[in-house]
Amino acid sequence: MVVIDEMVGIWVTLLLLPRTPLIILCAFITFRAMDILKPEPARSVERVPNGWGIMLDDVVAGMYANLIMQVFAASLRIWAPQLL
Repeated sequence: MVVIDEMVGIWVTLLLLPRTPLIILCAFITFRAMDILKPEPARSVERVPNGWGIMLDDVVAGMYANLIMQVFAASLRIWAPQLL
């Protein structure tokens, strides 16, 4: 069964990143880590009522994961462009 909040979270994670197998794999792992750890404010927005919190915590986790992946992709562009 597809869970829409997870799909939105991974979409936010992959936003503006190159679509290579390495980036997609690392983005998935990074998103899952952020979704499990729920750094603030992801933990706080989870309490928003009417189901919105369920969606918003994955959006915030995706934003954190995207920032991490942007740094990772920029590092790859400099140090190992053949991997992109």
